[in-house]
Amino acid sequence: MDKIREQIKQLQMIQMLDSGVFALTQDNCKELVGSMEAMLKVVEVAEKISIANSWDVHHKIIAELRDTITNLKGEGE
Repeated sequence: MDKIREQIKQLQMIQMLDSGVFALTQDNCKELVGSMEAMLKVVEVAEKISIANSWDVHHKIIAELRDTITNLKGEGE
């Protein structure tokens, strides 16, 4: 029973991360004015999150997403 509870907690955390990253991605895409290539890069990184299955992987991917967004903002200036 405890194992099931732990798995449910993990799923809930993954869902929260997914929705948080989606919102982050959406907001930043709006800032990356009209650059289709930039949007595709951000979406590509965000898609990796949906196939990630561990907390560590999520942190790594979120860091990668932040780096990608930061780099794209730098390119746009």
